[in-house]
Amino acid sequence: GGGEERGEGEKSGESSGWGGGGRGEGGFFFLMIRRPPRSTLFPYTTLFRSFEFDSAWQATDNLSFTAAYTYMPRAKYTDFESLEDSIAAITEAELGAGEGCAEVIIIPDPSPSSDDPHCVTVLTGNDLEKIPHHNFVGTVTYQAPLYNTGFDWFLGGDAFYTGSRFVEEANSNILQDYHLINLRAGITSDRWEILAYVDNVLDNKAIQTAEDYTSQIFKEDWCLVDAAARCSNATVRRLGTSTMLAFLPDPITWGVRARASF
Repeated sequence: GGGEERGEGEKSGESSGWGGGGRGEGGFFFLMIRRPPRSTLFPYTTLFRSFEFDSAWQATDNLSFTAAYTYMPRAKYTDFESLEDSIAAITEAELGAGEGCAEVIIIPDPSPSSDDPHCVTVLTGNDLEKIPHHNFVGTVTYQAPLYNTGFDWFLGGDAFYTGSRFVEEANSNILQDYHLINLRAGITSDRWEILAYVDNVLDNKAIQTAEDYTSQIFKEDWCLVDAAARCSNATVRRLGTSTMLAFLPDPITWGVRARASF
């Protein structure tokens, strides 16, 4: 069946000047996606709430900072029930934070011997996948004239932090938090720039993103149907394979870049 999304949002912010020249902004964001009636395309209702802070500070004529932080205390499925006939999907739901088979439903088939049993999986209360509770990005730059050459020299760096998050809606696999730090130094002018850099200074090897490719390896019915009970005593055969494709950050990397404008 088809589906539609409905959302309500609200965002507010304020800013203020700081000593040395700077700004700060904060905001609150709210969004709800409601489950359309009788929809199988969107079998869930979700709720997002986040608090965001963004700032930039020119501490001196040469030294500047920026920072952006997002806190999402609750990003959950508030109503999520779906029909599944995949062995792996049902098992994954049970291994995660939901219910693998809360109820068995028989979907009639024109042939009486071919009725199709399905499980009602319940993921209500699970966290939304791939959304961390904490996310931070910060930069620092120092730039000053290089004597009377027409160039400026500079030093800088940036840091990234992402909190732990679940890979899939079943919440059966979790990625740990990770951080990255990059450094740079060089000289620059209106037409020229030479930059030396070191990325991933701490050689962090934490997984940044991952995709769940869980698939069913047997097509046979998971429901052992009793002709009289019509599946009331169903047993789930835990057959299937869970495959995860993970993406690691680049290792510590250094080099030199040059740029010219004409």
